[in-house]
Amino acid sequence: MPQVATRRSLTAEDEGEYVTVLGSSIAQKRGVAVGDAISLQDHTFDAVGILEPTVSTPDVRISLPFSTVRTLPSLQRSCRRCSLIDDETTEAKQ
Repeated sequence: MPQVATRRSLTAEDEGEYVTVLGSSIAQKRGVAVGDAISLQDHTFDAVGILEPTVSTPDVRISLPFSTVRTLPSLQRSCRRCSLIDDETTEAKQ
């Protein structure tokens, strides 16, 4: 699992919030830093973390709280894969 380069990972407390952790390539391409807002399909999310570069798939990943995605049908349709957070351990589950 890639490490967060700046700020933090998503946590159980983020459920229902409009926050995101971005892969390094996405953040760089869009010019987004931690604390900035990013628009995804007409919804605005606050970047709370950016992942370390891996030169692999995580660099282009946008992670959002699962319960937030569930309330936004337009984002549900564009999700190719969801990463879930285990409330007990806060480790990503694929």
